[in-house]
This record gives sequence, C-alpha cells and structure tokens, in this order.
Amino acid sequence: MMNINSLAELENLESTIQSVLKKLKLGDVLHSLYLLKKSSPELEPFMIGGVALFAIRFCPPSKTSQLRKNYDIRNIVNISNEYYLADPITFDNDLHDQFIDKNPVFLLLRIVSSQFPFKPGLFSEFSRPA
Repeated sequence: MMNINSLAELENLESTIQSVLKKLKLGDVLHSLYLLKKSSPELEPFMIGGVALFAIRFCPPSKTSQLRKNYDIRNIVNISNEYYLADPITFDNDLHDQFIDKNPVFLLLRIVSSQFPFKPGLFSEFSRPA
C-alpha cells in the first residue's frame, strides 16, 4: 500500500495509470474488468468504477469488429484504488487547518465515511440505524 503525501505524488500516480492504460483498448479493459469481477468477488463496485473512469479517460477506443482481449489488470485496480482513497485535503497544512477550524463536523464526517464498510452485511444494515 502506497502512502501518498503530496499533490505531486498523486499526479505521478495518475501519470502511471495513464501510461499503462493508453496502451490498451477501452473495450479490452472493460471486458477484463468484467471477467475480473466475476472471478474476484472481493472487488467492490467503487473499485471497478474507478478503473472504468480512468479507462474512459485514457484508453483509445476499440473497434467493434475486433475480439476482446483479457488482460491481467489487477495492478491497475490496486493503484487506481490508492489514487481514489488518497485524501488531497491533507496535503496542504494551511487548507487542512482551515478546514478543521471552519467546522469540525466536516472532518468527523470525512473520517467516519472513510472507515465505514462500502458493503455492509445484512445484520449491519439494520443494526447501524438502530
């Protein structure tokens, strides 16, 4: 797991994702994501959506007449996940202090939302509101 501590590191991570995805066709990446989700139920929808968003931004279009290829894109899924989980407000100390001083409730909501599970179990769905 990477520790992203600056906007420059976040931009470098985005450049890495771009350099890999620009070599792959959009249809191939989306097809690979579909197959990866079928074989890896631990992949959460936000992870798949994040990679799909990067693919739409960076991949060249596919031709409908070509067969789809399956690539091992687990590394792209992992680094995309790191990208989306980074919290840019923590990169700038002045902004971070301003944000906390303005309303600490916003900070608590950010912390709580990052710690809540994305897909709670059946029992958790009912116990949390209670």
